[in-house]
Amino acid sequence: HEAIENSLHLLEHQITKKALRVQKDFDPALPLVFCDLSQLELVFTNMVLNAVQVLPAEEEIHIATRRQEGGYVEVIIADTGPGILPEHLPKLFDPFFTTKPPGEGTGLGLAVAYRIIEAHRGTVSVESAPGQGARFTIRLPVRQEKETTWKDQV
Repeated sequence: HEAIENSLHLLEHQITKKALRVQKDFDPALPLVFCDLSQLELVFTNMVLNAVQVLPAEEEIHIATRRQEGGYVEVIIADTGPGILPEHLPKLFDPFFTTKPPGEGTGLGLAVAYRIIEAHRGTVSVESAPGQGARFTIRLPVRQEKETTWKDQV
């Protein structure tokens, strides 16, 4: 929750400028996750920023956390935006893939987020359809199988 809150604080001006609503549904019993906090902040910042950039004014971002069976937690970041075209979904996490006009995006935000989650032995998936918004689900193990040096993996 700390990483999510830090990311929201970082993006507070942009969220407020568009009068976006952020709905949080945090599991109060969520276990602590063994992770690199700054890297997870980057993941959440990139994902929330993408939502902020595609949403028109006065729309909503929903962020939920929950405990999952088998020692995992899930973080869900969903928006009420325009959605993602089906042909873009398979390329969404590819480096340099962007749907933004030239000069407005590098196509690295989701690629970096994917790599960080992968280094944490987690998964990230997306569900979306045009006009239906987007829903990103991040699944992270609470504990790592072996000692991890994050900077060697990301």
